[in-house]
Amino acid sequence: MDTKDLISKVRHLDIFTSRNVTEVFAGNYKSSFKGQGMEIADVREYADGDDARHIDWIVTARQEKPYIKQYQETRELTTIVMMDLSASMNFTSTGRTKQEAALELAAILLFSALKMNDKFGAILFSEEGEKYIPPKKGKSHLLRIFREIILGFEQNYKKSYPKKALDFLNNIVRAQSICFFVGDEITEEMAPQIKIANKKHDFVYLNVFDPFERKITHSDFLEIEDPETGEQMIIDLSNEKLRKRFEDLRKQKLEAMRSIVRKNQIEMVDVSTEDNVYRELLLFFKRRQARY
Repeated sequence: MDTKDLISKVRHLDIFTSRNVTEVFAGNYKSSFKGQGMEIADVREYADGDDARHIDWIVTARQEKPYIKQYQETRELTTIVMMDLSASMNFTSTGRTKQEAALELAAILLFSALKMNDKFGAILFSEEGEKYIPPKKGKSHLLRIFREIILGFEQNYKKSYPKKALDFLNNIVRAQSICFFVGDEITEEMAPQIKIANKKHDFVYLNVFDPFERKITHSDFLEIEDPETGEQMIIDLSNEKLRKRFEDLRKQKLEAMRSIVRKNQIEMVDVSTEDNVYRELLLFFKRRQARY
């Protein structure tokens, strides 16, 4: 990619995303993670309309009438986006690759952090290792991350090592952060690193997938290529036994990922390449707000 093409892509991403990430949207992002850096500042008598989940039961018992905790934010949020740059993210059956959806996810999250004046950084991982962009504030820092992600995708890396990337996160990023892991797979061998990451940080797995990876959308001969190995083959999707085997394998893979999520008590957000990414993230923010 030449410099002009890169600048054009970054500028388009900047204009398109900043227009869509409004103060209201960014505010939903902020309030969804208000548990970060919050501490009890005081208590006051309970009033109609207060959230009963914040009642201070010890003070209530002593005073014999309900009191509610009041919180204050003690530090800014720090957001870390982890991005898989491997070739599997370049897959598409719809015309929109997983890379494009992943880049849009990252852009929305980072612009939300920018609008809330929070720090944000990134860990980009591939077969070349991990590229760490430490958290900072500001528009120029945001544009740098965009450039690095786009350039990373353009390198056409075959593989990535997410387990090593999680080790890197756990060893290097000391400050408690909101960590968004953007990729298309987590496996059982990554579970110990995920467990540690979720204890140190607020860890969210954004699972980007193509509809074909969940359900066969063709019914004839299809030529496919493994983006990580380059292996090519032709498969006959009119074969019922083959279709059933494919569906069974997809279900097993999805259930394995969900099992890891449940065991390690992390959050997983499914994002299809056909989805409206803004809507999916806003729904996720609303679900979090309803729990806290």
